[in-house]
Amino acid sequence: MISGGIPINKEDGPTSFQVTNRAKGLYCASKAGHMGTLDPHAKGVLVVLFGPSTKIIPYAAEHKKSYKARFRLGFTSNTYDAWGELTEHGYNGDTTKKHIEAILSQFIGKTEQIPPMFSAKKIEGTRLYELAMKGIELPRKPQPIEIDELQLNSWDQSSGEGEFNLTCTKGTYVRSLISDIGIHAGCGAIMTALTRTSDQGFCLEQSIPISKIEEHVFEGSHLDLIVPTEHFLSHLPEVRVSTRQQEILYHGNPVNLRSPTARAGLTKIFGPKEKLVGIGKYVPATGQLLPERML
Repeated sequence: MISGGIPINKEDGPTSFQVTNRAKGLYCASKAGHMGTLDPHAKGVLVVLFGPSTKIIPYAAEHKKSYKARFRLGFTSNTYDAWGELTEHGYNGDTTKKHIEAILSQFIGKTEQIPPMFSAKKIEGTRLYELAMKGIELPRKPQPIEIDELQLNSWDQSSGEGEFNLTCTKGTYVRSLISDIGIHAGCGAIMTALTRTSDQGFCLEQSIPISKIEEHVFEGSHLDLIVPTEHFLSHLPEVRVSTRQQEILYHGNPVNLRSPTARAGLTKIFGPKEKLVGIGKYVPATGQLLPERML
C-alpha cells in the first residue's frame, strides 16, 4: 500500500481536488488528500498525501506558506479576483509606489481576516462557495492570521498593476488581502494571478508537475518521488515500540514506555522495523504512551 506524500506543481485550471484525484490514480492509492487548497486559477506547490498518510494531515507541522501574487487597482469582484463578476470603479493613475508600499506595510504582523464567500471553508458542514454560487451570503467570523513578509516586487503606476511576495500562516486568503488593499487605496482591487512558492518545507523548484509524474510512471520510477510520512511530522519527538506494544496500540490501548527520547505530548511512534506506525501522546507522570492516530 502506497503511503507518504509528494509536492506537486499545480498548473492553472484544475481544482486542487482534481489534481489530488489524478495523483491518486497515478499511484494507485487507496485514498489521497491535499494540504492547503489552491483555487483553480492558482498555481504552485500543492502537497498531496497518499493512503494511511492522510491520517496525519491534522498533525502536520505548521509551516508558513509563501506566495507571489499579482493585483490590479480600480476593480472589485464578487470572488475578489479577475474570474468573478467584475465592477469597474476607475483608476486615475495617481497611486505611487511609495503609497502602495505604505498600504502593504499595514498588513504585516498579526491581524484578523474575514474568509471570502467564494472559498472552500466550511460552515456547518457546507463549503462557502457552494452557498455563494446559489446567491447565499452568510456572516463569517474574522479569523486570526499572521503575515511575516509582504514585499512589493513591481508596480506600474499608469495601469495600477503590481506584484508582491507574501509569507503567511495557513488560512490566509490572498484574494481577501488584495481586496482589503483596494479598500485602503480607495478604488478597489482584484487578484489577477497567484502562485504558491513554498509549503510544508518544499519550494516551487522542488515540486513536480503532473505531466512529469506521468513520465515517471511510464518509466517505472514514480515511487522514487515519494516523500516519507515522517517528513511532515518533523516537529514531533519520536519513540520506538516493540511488535507487541505496537499491537496493543493498534487496539486502542496504552502501553508502558520508558524512553530517553520521549517528551510530554504528541510524539511519532516507530515500530521495530523503523517504520512510522502512528502518532501517540506520552504522559511522563504515568510513563504511558496513548494511541492518538495509528496508521
